[in-house]
Amino acid sequence: MIHIMLAGAILITRPLPAKGYVGCRELTDLISRHDVTFANLEVTVHRREGYPSAFPGGTWAMADPVCLKDIKRFGFNVLNTANNHAMDYSHNGLLATHRYLKEQELLFTGTGENLADATAPAFVECAEGRVAVIGATSSFHDSDAAGHQRPDMQGRPSVNPLRHRSVYEVTEEHFHHLEKIAQDTGVNDYHNQAIKEGYLLPGHHFNFGPLEFIKGKSNLLHTVPLEKDLARIITSVTEARKQSDGVMVSIHSHQFAKGDKQYPAEFIRIFAKACIDAGASIIAGHGPHMLRGIEVYKRGVIFYSLGN
Repeated sequence: MIHIMLAGAILITRPLPAKGYVGCRELTDLISRHDVTFANLEVTVHRREGYPSAFPGGTWAMADPVCLKDIKRFGFNVLNTANNHAMDYSHNGLLATHRYLKEQELLFTGTGENLADATAPAFVECAEGRVAVIGATSSFHDSDAAGHQRPDMQGRPSVNPLRHRSVYEVTEEHFHHLEKIAQDTGVNDYHNQAIKEGYLLPGHHFNFGPLEFIKGKSNLLHTVPLEKDLARIITSVTEARKQSDGVMVSIHSHQFAKGDKQYPAEFIRIFAKACIDAGASIIAGHGPHMLRGIEVYKRGVIFYSLGN
């Protein structure tokens, strides 16, 4: 049997005391009893090798590489690095983080030197089997998605992205109000002109600026994973399942539903179940910095948020 321990976000910014804090020994003993010990590393790790990004993930999160020794001392052996702070110090900061993680022999997943590398699993070798861990994030700046590599061009280092599409369902009354406002304000003029000139294809939904609306019976937000991102990650899950005894998918997401952080966004629930359908056993969610519910689906378990 393979024993797996999951933790939420680690946002460490300074070294721990040499003897640790009160309770550290008990926590270290608990972690060390497991074969796969996972957490989300929500900080870049370097000695200012990177340039501060114009679009950080809320703040510029950075830790000295010595902090990785403390993470390893606690017993963690695989970390997710795909989150909204991964690119706080741009590409150099990310690549430096990779270098220091490798120096400490800490496995990581979710970021890479190109899109294929970022989507690839980390494999944890255990006494009784092998576990693959795949990391992704839905919370990042648009410019932070990793890019494909070509024979004649290197790829773009960054995160494994899970983007999504949002469609707002509104009642007929609200829909007509939006049409009238759009007509009076010209909010869609650029979009309509692009369609007229052939730069965009007309869609099935009504656009109000960058937002999409459909006419319905209720006022609701519908979200679905971007098809190409979902397909790419599902392919990684399928391939990892062939090469391991179990697959875990880590997803970092700040998005929520029903106006309440305790509820995962619709597209995250769709994504999690699709990963289990493809062969994953565990979905480890994190991002909202709070505990969320756990769902048993078929032969898998979905932790919608592991907290901190």
